Amino acid sequence: MITFNDVTFRYPYDDFDVLKGASFTLHEGVNTLLCDVQSGKTTVCRLLMGMLVPLSGQVSVPRREILYLPRSPVFFENKSVRYNLEYPLRARKKLAGNEQIVAKNADVFGFSDQMNVKVKKLSAEQKRMLALARGLTVSRGIVLLDGFFDGDGFPTKEEGATVAQQQKVLSLFSGCEVTVVLTCEAHRATGHSVVLDGGSCVYEGESSQATAVAEERFILAKRR
Repeated sequence: MITFNDVTFRYPYDDFDVLKGASFTLHEGVNTLLCDVQSGKTTVCRLLMGMLVPLSGQVSVPRREILYLPRSPVFFENKSVRYNLEYPLRARKKLAGNEQIVAKNADVFGFSDQMNVKVKKLSAEQKRMLALARGLTVSRGIVLLDGFFDGDGFPTKEEGATVAQQQKVLSLFSGCEVTVVLTCEAHRATGHSVVLDGGSCVYEGESSQATAVAEERFILAKRR
């Protein structure tokens, strides 16, 4: 379980609080954090990963290995698909004896015939698939999907298809303690859901109600 207790955060170059007394809980299993565009998704992730420190309040995170998956994942662009898939194991000095994990993930995500291709030659959608394959090479306790499903092309513009794809991806991480989908697209709410508006938590609970709250709040925000 992850808790934000009265958390306030402001970047030194801004004149407003990204989070303003935000209090909410992310439970074991699947969670969704809904907030409008540029309204705190990545900031929440950075606070969870210890890259930022709140100005006030407390963020409580269990000591677990965190997998961070943004919409535009970072790779060694001039290195091969194989190198990037192997990297989490190499960094932990665990590649020896675990090569079959890399091969399995490459096969599942359709990279078996592209292992020697440089990542810079892959499409944006292929890079997101590669990020999933890479992320599954080692065990993770917490998974943060920061806008990972948002926008066009994952895999289609059809809302039903993208939500189905989202559920398929989430099933890959069913063994993780906490999985969080951070999104500005209200229809993606699933599991325990939190809505942030104006830096504060305005709803926490069941996903269908979160969708309704977020849609209303985000439409009003665009009119301000």
